Amino acid sequence: MRPDRASLRRIEDGYDLPPGMAGGSAEPDAPEAVPDLDDRTLAYVLAARDPFEGLRRAASQLAGLLVLAAIGSREAQGNPMLDMAIAAHREAVERLRALTPPARATHHHHHLSLAAEALGEALTTTRHSLRLTETVNGVIDGRLRQALEDLRWASRALPGFELVNFSQGCCAMHGGPLSPKNNKTLQMRSREEGS
Repeated sequence: MRPDRASLRRIEDGYDLPPGMAGGSAEPDAPEAVPDLDDRTLAYVLAARDPFEGLRRAASQLAGLLVLAAIGSREAQGNPMLDMAIAAHREAVERLRALTPPARATHHHHHLSLAAEALGEALTTTRHSLRLTETVNGVIDGRLRQALEDLRWASRALPGFELVNFSQGCCAMHGGPLSPKNNKTLQMRSREEGS
């Protein structure tokens, strides 16, 4: 019986191991951890983790900027989170372009490339927008959602790539969190307003 992909991920991360076994002397990236991968695919998986993490980090930072916009901070240009997201994206794209995927990893690489493209478009729109209006937020949100969807597909294509699904979180806002008509949008008042 072959273990399913989720089981392999739990094993790679040290879950399902007896106490004291996790974090042992064996390398977590050792070929034994992923028995179905040939050497070229395993080398690709190890090399693709940094670009994947860079894209994930850039998407998280951009999402954080959109959350700030949702609570009233409309200025994106001076926020260091935007610069950090752009830098993370740029580095991830450079590393991604340097990869040559073997046949088994082409689907993964395809989705990483699509995620990088969509995220790049979202970051460019954010960079060139003087203010994060509702219309601009809608464009950025659409491209960010597409990037996250492609990262999700990439995470399913090969073992070793984790992506947290925030829509399942306790604080998930379902549907249009940036719309002023949405009652679920967080409302924050300053102390001067008598919060």
